[in-house]
Amino acid sequence: MTAGTCTKTMTVNDTAQGCSRLYPYRGATLSDSLSSDSAFDASFRCGSRNPTTPLTETKAYRLQIGTTDPSWLLYDQNISTLFNGLAIGPVSTQTQNYSFNTGTDVSCAVKVGDGYSTNTSCQARTCVGSTCANPQTFIVVPSDEISCTNAENVTYDVGCNPASPDYTSCLQTFFETASGTIGYTVQITVNGHQEPRTFNCSITTPPGAL
Repeated sequence: MTAGTCTKTMTVNDTAQGCSRLYPYRGATLSDSLSSDSAFDASFRCGSRNPTTPLTETKAYRLQIGTTDPSWLLYDQNISTLFNGLAIGPVSTQTQNYSFNTGTDVSCAVKVGDGYSTNTSCQARTCVGSTCANPQTFIVVPSDEISCTNAENVTYDVGCNPASPDYTSCLQTFFETASGTIGYTVQITVNGHQEPRTFNCSITTPPGAL
């Protein structure tokens, strides 16, 4: 048998409806921070790729807080027009404040046909307690300013977060290995499950650095 090739053409529909992301508010300010060392209040908007149809749909968005009954939100045309100017896109009306005193799952979904669509960008989990208030030790960003790629290998720039309580020990890790390669095995969360991953870091000192 001779191996052959199979080509499948995929067409991306950029007009397809779906949930774009969850927008948390702390007070009157948009904030991605859903962690605190003590109980806190937050409200939310749900985002979608396109305006809902019809615009007056009373259950255009579904917000789920923990295991409580979902809240149904309308499309907010006025705020969506404002957000479009900020390249944010269509959003729902803003919810009331919810109080969080423990870790709680929060998710948004947008009405698509007879069902509702969500994804990981529309899901978050609150965290309350002393360990949650600690900022991440490392700052990790893709070297090539990309967020989505099919490449097997991706290069990241890694630095120490000055807001972290482990900032000093983080710096020591890098300075003790002034150059060369060092390997780290860390636990990361993939699709909700923690898995060990090994990272090989190439340590270099930029020109002019102390």
